[in-house]
Amino acid sequence: MATTSTSAAIGSVVVRTGRTLDEWVRIVRASGLDPHDQEAVHRWLRTEHGLLRGPAWTVADAAARASAGPRPVVERLRDVVEQFGDDVVVDEDGGRVLFRRGHPFASAAARGAGVRLELRFAHPPGSDRMAEAADGVHRLELGSVAEIDGEVEALLQVAYSQCG
Repeated sequence: MATTSTSAAIGSVVVRTGRTLDEWVRIVRASGLDPHDQEAVHRWLRTEHGLLRGPAWTVADAAARASAGPRPVVERLRDVVEQFGDDVVVDEDGGRVLFRRGHPFASAAARGAGVRLELRFAHPPGSDRMAEAADGVHRLELGSVAEIDGEVEALLQVAYSQCG
């Protein structure tokens, strides 16, 4: 739950800029800056967007917190997938990371504090952790690196194998 001072700071950002905190976080993500380098984000917001000191720090902090959860999860998924073979291609498409072997077999995208992993199967294996979406795509929500266990690695391997 946000404290009163945090709520006031967020309200100040909206009142002073006309943009919500979520909009500012998206702007920071699109900037190409590392959201974890709060000082650089703060300077950029002040210089490029004219934000005052307080609102700039509020946005920089929110951008760093928003990036904390998904980033290590996506990097771990990338490490796993790149071990499958030299034919794996990893592309960034907006907010998604695509894993391809000719055609995409998986994608990962930030979803709140976690990551939504989408896997494409010709013949899906059974797993209670996946939810079927459509057209052979199955979804898996990952909240931390610890959730990328042997089962998730095996599901990625199957999607990779079926894509070739």
